[in-house]
Amino acid sequence: MKRIVLLLITTFMLLIPVGSVMAVHIIYSPTGVMHYDKDLAFHGYTFIGGNVIDMEGNLIFSRETLGGGVILQSGQSVGLRMGKDKKNDPPSIVGVDIDGDTAWQWKSPAVETHYLHHDFEVIWNKKLKKHTVIAVARHNISKEEAVAAGSDPDNRGSGSADAIIEIDISIPQDPNNPTNNVIWQWRFWDHIVQYYKKDGKLPSGRSTFGNSKNPEDDYGRLDVNVDTNQKGSGFTNDWNHVNGIGYHPERDEIIMSARENSELFVIDHSLTTKEAAGPKGDFTYRWGNPYNYSKLKEDRANLRGNGKQQTFGQHRVYWIEKGLPGAGEILFFENGSYRPQFTAHSAIYQVNPYDKDGNYVREKDAGYTDSRGSYGNMSNQITWAWSASEFDKFNNGFYSSHGSSCQRLPNGNTLISCSEGGHLIEVTMDKKVAWEYISPFTRGGKMVDRLTPEMQNSSGGSRYAPDDPRVAETLKRAYKKSGIKPAPGYVDEGGGY
Repeated sequence: MKRIVLLLITTFMLLIPVGSVMAVHIIYSPTGVMHYDKDLAFHGYTFIGGNVIDMEGNLIFSRETLGGGVILQSGQSVGLRMGKDKKNDPPSIVGVDIDGDTAWQWKSPAVETHYLHHDFEVIWNKKLKKHTVIAVARHNISKEEAVAAGSDPDNRGSGSADAIIEIDISIPQDPNNPTNNVIWQWRFWDHIVQYYKKDGKLPSGRSTFGNSKNPEDDYGRLDVNVDTNQKGSGFTNDWNHVNGIGYHPERDEIIMSARENSELFVIDHSLTTKEAAGPKGDFTYRWGNPYNYSKLKEDRANLRGNGKQQTFGQHRVYWIEKGLPGAGEILFFENGSYRPQFTAHSAIYQVNPYDKDGNYVREKDAGYTDSRGSYGNMSNQITWAWSASEFDKFNNGFYSSHGSSCQRLPNGNTLISCSEGGHLIEVTMDKKVAWEYISPFTRGGKMVDRLTPEMQNSSGGSRYAPDDPRVAETLKRAYKKSGIKPAPGYVDEGGGY
């Protein structure tokens, strides 16, 4: 399919053909399917927030939009339900059945502690032999505790740090004891280091003072006084801003994307909560920003910016699932939000952090390749990457300063969701565009036929095969209710639709 899209760039107009290449990211654009190659695309249904579309962009049904929503084998949707205000109606994680009824709920107990935000993952807990939920939660640290731990008092002092909590959803939450079913916890604050205060320590008694001559000895902890992206230097509110987590069932590990630290962190989930709060709970692995633990100021200058730093405000990190192309490797959306010098652009990175025996290799040890295209210096651990530079030497047309996600599909394609402007693109492993869509859905659920600046925060998308048991019954009911006749070729015609 060939199509001409009219692009308004500042004060002049430029015609750009759209066919085998991606349409540019534009402010005033038509919405809907821009490109669809039936031979290359993975056929299925795309869930965008609470809306579900087919490959032609037809709206099949809508339901409640849940943040970070996933669908279980039972057809139950799990996601974050945002409250009306932080203090009196904080966010919840909810399970919603096929009929739209709330099956269970876990509500943040307070703004000060266990405050849910951004992401979660439903996992199979091998020890308990049941499904549990791991979730990102924030907790406050007083100025007194922060300064005692070695936070530079010339910085803000007090602030908030992120944690990962695990919830047993088979146990109802007790309103009088709202953390009664929190069965595991890991906190960033228990794994800080600093080079400012020799007698700095945590309430547990653990010293926070590190080896200033060689900070790489403190690889497993995060410098509490290091620069962050938006907040400046040192500990402050929303210090980590973890915006994505993933779980590796075979390794029993959790990976986190910390936007403010521009770094990915891996921790050991097999530990007890007590062990997770001590040295055993230090980072198993970290990737993307060696500036945070480099040796000397001179070394830092070489690593920061477009030196060796790989991640700039990244989102949606996870291990590619078993059975999919690239299984076991790390996939994430690299926003490029704070990347200096180069034109602002986003990318998708796939990373293999292991040696031949499955042991982690530190990023700096793996080395870098200088100036590969317009990506800057790239880690040799990046096995696949995609950005607008694949078709545009100026690297324009694909950028989101926040949000966004990616999904590896069963045929090896990758579905990319660029939040700003609601731009969804499916690309093959050899970087051809298979499908492209401009979402017509505003955050408020309104459907429009032309993108406007007010729509710069669209939800990400996930695609499911027509015969996927997680969505088959839901789609069957939706088609029966709507009266829409499924298009042949990418609907499970044997399922009674």
